[in-house]
Amino acid sequence: MGVAKLSALRSKDPNTQVGACIINPDRRIVAIGYNGLPMGLSDDEDFWQKNEDYSKSKYAYVVHAEANAILNATTSLKDATLYVTLFPCNECMKLLVQAGVKEIVYMSDKDKGKESHIASTTMMKKQVSKQDKSKWRQSYLKQTSKLKTLFHSVIFAYIYLMIALVIPTNYSVTAPNKSRSTNTMVSIEGKNQTPHLKSVSVLSMSRITGFARMLYEMNPQFEVEPLQYAESVLSPYENHLRGIIQKEASFEQSLITSYTLAHETNDSITIDYDLVGMIIDFRSPEYNTLKIGDIITDIDDNNFTDYETMGMYFILNEGDFKLDVLRDDKVIEITINKTSDAIFRFYPKYQINQASPQYSLPGMDTNLTGPSAGMMYTLSIYFALIDYDAINVDIVGTGTIRYNNEIGPIGGLVQKIYGAQKEGIKHFLIPAVHYDEVKHLSHLINIYPVATIEEAIEVITNEILN
Repeated sequence: MGVAKLSALRSKDPNTQVGACIINPDRRIVAIGYNGLPMGLSDDEDFWQKNEDYSKSKYAYVVHAEANAILNATTSLKDATLYVTLFPCNECMKLLVQAGVKEIVYMSDKDKGKESHIASTTMMKKQVSKQDKSKWRQSYLKQTSKLKTLFHSVIFAYIYLMIALVIPTNYSVTAPNKSRSTNTMVSIEGKNQTPHLKSVSVLSMSRITGFARMLYEMNPQFEVEPLQYAESVLSPYENHLRGIIQKEASFEQSLITSYTLAHETNDSITIDYDLVGMIIDFRSPEYNTLKIGDIITDIDDNNFTDYETMGMYFILNEGDFKLDVLRDDKVIEITINKTSDAIFRFYPKYQINQASPQYSLPGMDTNLTGPSAGMMYTLSIYFALIDYDAINVDIVGTGTIRYNNEIGPIGGLVQKIYGAQKEGIKHFLIPAVHYDEVKHLSHLINIYPVATIEEAIEVITNEILN
């Protein structure tokens, strides 16, 4: 059964992955299969959908795991045993009976009671002689206990393998997760925020084992890649702190951008804020006098008042810098010698003094981190502020919001598209810089590349809702 489960991971079906393994009477594996498309049909084409039109439904095209296993058999299947993750349908049972398979061990029986299931069990029982029927019946009735034994054996082998392969690698895995309405993350007092604007997250794990890497790479919806430089040189605490910094920066920039845009429509909508400085999201390890989360409030006594000027001064110059650093509510002075190969990453840090109408940030109490929901937060706040209530379809999106209204790049976009598509969402806003990476998935969901927040507003009001 373990081989059948591993085989199922190769299926490209986004809803049901089935694997099958056939052994002969000598208990040798003679065939393996999984549910997939016939040769000549691409997995990237739109053959995986459920549709009332049979010719456009996956049921017209998909070859079941049992059928593929029979076709892949290397020898006769007379008196063979089938291990399969889902009880065979009546069409596959016909093939199994004709091939001579005498015993079936399965994991899931979700279709029990349906007509196809009744036909399947009838065929299996009738095709055995009266003399052997009790053996089949016993096997059928005891499949649960046999399954438990097999399951325990597989789990034991898996645990043993994990113990043998506990050494982590410098690889990470990213997997699809789910969407979340942005009105659960930021709330505007006295305004109705649509639940139809959504962000989408991914599941990620760093330093996976070699065995885990092998398993994850079998699923095309997962992305396995080397650790990013920042992940590889920072501690787990520092990487966690980075996620919080990015989320706070995303909320601050979203509020400032959306209120500023809404003020152009209604001058009673206001926001007052000051630039505190540049908060350190990453710095090369050799600059360890600076900590992740330190806020650089000034450089060389220049008294900067805007983020872009301050950031460009730091980026374009090298040599000695005198930095005023806010750490633990105290300003300290730190001098560094910045070389040409130094790596730094900052976010603007603001102090929002007043906003009308007022807002709250329930999303700060969630476990979600990172900056990638910035665009969708901005859109949710903006449309609420201007009382725009025409959004009546789910729209998901991802992308950072920058100080100059640009939509910045993010990671895990392929996995986010798969996650949104699995929920049945039809519209996905992405940063324009990523379009070439995902345009091959446009048959799964409508993809809208946008470069600025103004473009995103235009796409929603004049494309998606028209």
